[in-house]
Amino acid sequence: MTTTAENAARILGAFADIDVRPILPHIRTPTLVMHCRNDSVVPFEAGRQIAASMPDARFVSLDGVNHIIQENDAAWPRFLSEARRFLSQHP
Repeated sequence: MTTTAENAARILGAFADIDVRPILPHIRTPTLVMHCRNDSVVPFEAGRQIAASMPDARFVSLDGVNHIIQENDAAWPRFLSEARRFLSQHP
């Protein structure tokens, strides 16, 4: 919904070789990971694994299919609420 099929293929190709998993356990800052249960780009379990790999991460499951949350998505209110809560706790 956020790009053309051609651009989506380019973006996926560019990011396919990036693997940050080895450094995740070394991140020592509060981190909020939010992921849609039916994300059409990245598997839901990948979001859970990223959060579980960081010592100070909190994982939030969102309803939806979009990888990038849109204002008209059902997940939008929770996305905003969680982001605001996180930012107020970690200024």
